Amino acid sequence: MIEVGISVVDITPPAGSIMAGYAARTNFALGKNDPLTVRAIVVGKTALVTADVIGIDATMSKRVRRQCNLPDQAITIAATHTHSGPPSMPGRLFSPIDIKFITKLEKALINAINTANSSKVPVKMFGGVGEEPGIAKN
Repeated sequence: MIEVGISVVDITPPAGSIMAGYAARTNFALGKNDPLTVRAIVVGKTALVTADVIGIDATMSKRVRRQCNLPDQAITIAATHTHSGPPSMPGRLFSPIDIKFITKLEKALINAINTANSSKVPVKMFGGVGEEPGIAKN
């Protein structure tokens, strides 16, 4: 039997935060529609974590991996590439960076991975195939 753990960490910035996404954006966040999160799943000794940000650079990814309780090569970190959140990659996308948010994001990534890993429980995994025509539709 395999063990699986999950974790969700809220990273929603406050209203008035800088927004990322494209160079022409000049307005700040007016509030929130949905929370921004970091979500992690650990299956056995492998972690997959995703954050609701436009991107995560290699430097942050490397720092996060070094502070987690799994081997570096067993951790995959991804971003949802949302254009509805703050800048998350220093020096990219022509956006000023809020260092408080960058710090919060990095801590949330570490916390999500370590919490998911330490909360693993035995599970039975099943697979299947299906269609969902409403997903990924423009």
